[in-house]
Amino acid sequence: MKCIAFNLQSSTMNTYSKLALAATSVLCLSFHSNAQNVDQHDVTVTVDEVASLRVVDANASPSNGLTFNLTAPNTPGAAIDVVATQSLYLQYTSVRGTAPDNIRKITVDLVSGLLPNGVSLTLDPTVNGVGSCGNGVPVILSSSNSSGDIITDIESGYTGTASGDGSVIDYSLAYATANLDASTSGDITLRYTLSNL
Repeated sequence: MKCIAFNLQSSTMNTYSKLALAATSVLCLSFHSNAQNVDQHDVTVTVDEVASLRVVDANASPSNGLTFNLTAPNTPGAAIDVVATQSLYLQYTSVRGTAPDNIRKITVDLVSGLLPNGVSLTLDPTVNGVGSCGNGVPVILSSSNSSGDIITDIESGYTGTASGDGSVIDYSLAYATANLDASTSGDITLRYTLSNL
């Protein structure tokens, strides 16, 4: 505590008044000093850039591929029936990096084999997931086209890993019986790639 005394004097005051004034003119001030102790440390947060992808069936099991059978009609003179559309799922996780690596796409490529003559295969995506999982673009594979961007504008997001999770790819064949050639039957291999633009 610190006290400050004021000494006021007046020629018109008597001795008693001066003593009383002096006694009441002592101002006491209290100063509280708070002690402080400061320290600091760094926190490092590392975020991995991620681009991972897998192809699964409706049960989220690894895909064994698809089989389309163009079978002979039951009635002579009829065309070969349309075969049913089949589906697989793309499950992927993407965490974008800095530009220009902040936008990604999924490309499909026919890397082995040839589609039978007169047959085209349409891959039609329906994008599902949490975050920015992209936009679907149908791709038609044929003897004259073997690749395409099937999902574009992917940023950071994920599709899930459970049964039914993922961006659905519907596969459908288009053909005319008059253009088919049984000698060109065979297997093809499709590869999906998740990459930066």
